[in-house]
Amino acid sequence: MPIDPTILGPFAKGINNRLPDHSMVSPDGVLSRLRHAANVVLDDSGRLSLRQGFSVKSAVAGAHSGYECAQGILFIVAGEMRMFNPDSGGTTVVTTGLSNSPMAYVTVNGDVYFSNGENKGKVVAGVYQDWGIAPPPVPPTLIAVAGALPKGVYQVSLTYELASGEESGEGRSAQIELSGTQGISISGIPTPPAGIAIVNVFCTKQNGDTPYIIARLAAGTSSFSFLTASYAGQQIGTRFMVPPPPGNVLAYSNGRIFAGYGKVLCYTEPLAYGLYRPTRNFILFPADVKIAVGVADGLYVVADKTYFLSGSDPDKFSLTPVLPYSGATGSATKSPLEEDTWFWYGDKGLVKAGRGGSVVELQEPELSLDSGATGATLFMEQDGAKQIVSLTTPGGFSTSAAAQGFVDMEVRRAALV
Repeated sequence: MPIDPTILGPFAKGINNRLPDHSMVSPDGVLSRLRHAANVVLDDSGRLSLRQGFSVKSAVAGAHSGYECAQGILFIVAGEMRMFNPDSGGTTVVTTGLSNSPMAYVTVNGDVYFSNGENKGKVVAGVYQDWGIAPPPVPPTLIAVAGALPKGVYQVSLTYELASGEESGEGRSAQIELSGTQGISISGIPTPPAGIAIVNVFCTKQNGDTPYIIARLAAGTSSFSFLTASYAGQQIGTRFMVPPPPGNVLAYSNGRIFAGYGKVLCYTEPLAYGLYRPTRNFILFPADVKIAVGVADGLYVVADKTYFLSGSDPDKFSLTPVLPYSGATGSATKSPLEEDTWFWYGDKGLVKAGRGGSVVELQEPELSLDSGATGATLFMEQDGAKQIVSLTTPGGFSTSAAAQGFVDMEVRRAALV
């Protein structure tokens, strides 16, 4: 006959698998701890209640990488990104042609950026958009014509711009040397992809190396003539920049998106989430980046161990190890109850992290747990009980500190009776 858990307890000190059996009882003879509990809820007072069941809202075979956003729940299945609406129960396709690898997400100003190390993009108000703008693919063609530019060497380059003002990195430049007072005919301007509103044309000054804007052309314009030295526009702001690379781990902190791929953590330009400098915008770690989460005064990175990178400027980060171990890829979740607070599954159980590099090992003092290779963590509230629930796939090693010796002793003694 099954035991009613509501009549047991209270187990005021929760679950503990480190102590030997004889230490599970308090000095007054009360069983104050549990060795193990399944399918029950243990409240703050130590009382047990049966865990509630669940009902299936929508069953999709092979679905993975779920992520809640303002419009619903994004998930991946068979190379498609779909959006599930919990209110209507309906599902729509956001984009196709993706690999079926686990997807990472980060929300910035309501827009959801996603990447899996092979594909990347963003979802704006439920609609797919490219993440970043590829620079113009070919340089323009330059020919000397009659004009009023002084003798010298000039370089001409292009960028693309959306109607929103987002600009691409600079495309490859073309160079021309004028032998006298001449002008430059600029042709062969490539037709931009759909969505581009403006093609910006830049040119250096005589024998200079800094491009200045000389024209803003409507998309589809294929030629322009630069005849007089009028550099009223600003210097180019996206030189040597490209869209950020896809990563397996995504995070946001202080106006930048961070993308982890292997041992490299890349980061975008400030407040320009589609631009990245490949020659400098990256940080190397001794092992693969598994988790990255941002707080107001820095960034946590879980690689070979757990680091806190304090500061707002990656060029001036101060890197401090805060835990001597790693964690389960994909297992981080942000607390909805505490500002700038994150949870993830570390190699020794759940970790709670906040501002200033403050981390708390929530389970390690009481529980000896297996590490996890990958995982998922969520906040759940039922009947007033607020819980952090973490699920993991097996990691590289198993526990060795759990109280196994006393269990073996009891088995042997029973065999002798």
